[in-house]
Amino acid sequence: YTNAKIICHSHNSYYSHSFSNKMLMFLLDKLNSKGQKIFNKKADLKIATSKDSALWMFNTLDNVTIVNNGIELEDFKFDNEARKKLRDKLNIADNDKLFGFAGVLQDRKNPIFAVNVFATYVKKNPKSYLLIIGKGPLKAKIEEVSKELKIDDKIKFITYTNELNKWYSALDILIFPSLYEGFGLVPLEAQVSNLLVLASDKVAPQVFVTKNINKISNFDKDTWDKVLENLKFKTVQQREGIDYSLEKFDVKRQAAEISNLLESEK
Repeated sequence: YTNAKIICHSHNSYYSHSFSNKMLMFLLDKLNSKGQKIFNKKADLKIATSKDSALWMFNTLDNVTIVNNGIELEDFKFDNEARKKLRDKLNIADNDKLFGFAGVLQDRKNPIFAVNVFATYVKKNPKSYLLIIGKGPLKAKIEEVSKELKIDDKIKFITYTNELNKWYSALDILIFPSLYEGFGLVPLEAQVSNLLVLASDKVAPQVFVTKNINKISNFDKDTWDKVLENLKFKTVQQREGIDYSLEKFDVKRQAAEISNLLESEK
């Protein structure tokens, strides 16, 4: 325990159905602007999960410590039993390809783009499905677009789950085309289960850890389609184990680092 005032920022956002999206963003911008000034003035210790989130929160990297998000690695490792159980729940066969999108259904997460990328793939590979995990104001738009593209029978929704770590095992590939991110915890977690990931370059650089994640530097659908077509999907056997390069994100290691920072402020 320490008397130091700590501001830790990960650039996450929350929303309520009681406000329109535009009104909510307006209020959040006002609140963030006020909070940033107060925090910068009062904080003795500043922590952020990435350089981008540090610059957004503190407007500087000076005297800001970058600490990785911590993950319970064992909770996210590949689980073949969970894969079978969850795919059965969706009536997805072993040889079908299951794409995934996980996140709030807002513009910044770019879910419509993910649907369009999948639409091109499924036309050439009909034994494919897209699972969208999350809720938000764009759900109705996603349903509308999927009907226009005539792939609505290929898209499945899960509004909420407390087993996202298990769903990574059920998926064959994760699409993460965010327009901006303070960090990008979902694609990092996905790599623990050796899940293939396509992610935009708006995700924090330290998230691109293993060979399983592919960074794409634009939002041209043809580019994403080309990367997707050239990917070799992993077998169940290839997804066993945890890549040693992810050990630096182990939650115990991150907790120890923050504890040492707190001790230094006593």
